[in-house]
Amino acid sequence: MFNKKSIFIHAHNLRKSGMSLSDALRSAWNCAKAEGIYNRLLSGIVKFAYRNAEGEIRKATGTLQSNLIQYSGKGSSERQTITPNGVLKYWDMDRAAFRSFRIDRIVNA
Repeated sequence: MFNKKSIFIHAHNLRKSGMSLSDALRSAWNCAKAEGIYNRLLSGIVKFAYRNAEGEIRKATGTLQSNLIQYSGKGSSERQTITPNGVLKYWDMDRAAFRSFRIDRIVNA
């Protein structure tokens, strides 16, 4: 699913900015996971699990496919789905609401 070479190249580039190897690899791996789940959410409904802020495992069914989201927002539709601090926003199919989670807390996707 993930290309190891691209993860290590990304980690190497992060090391140049002064990061430790373990932090650079962790960050590069989280970026790869974010890209993978983001692309899957864009293409349809995805079942995944993540650890919430209280430490519990939350199973979710979500999407980012616009024709599956029943929501009319107030304001700009140009919102950032993955924030700079590693939070991914998605439409929860079970609760019919937007939710978010930190990429580094993904358990499985």
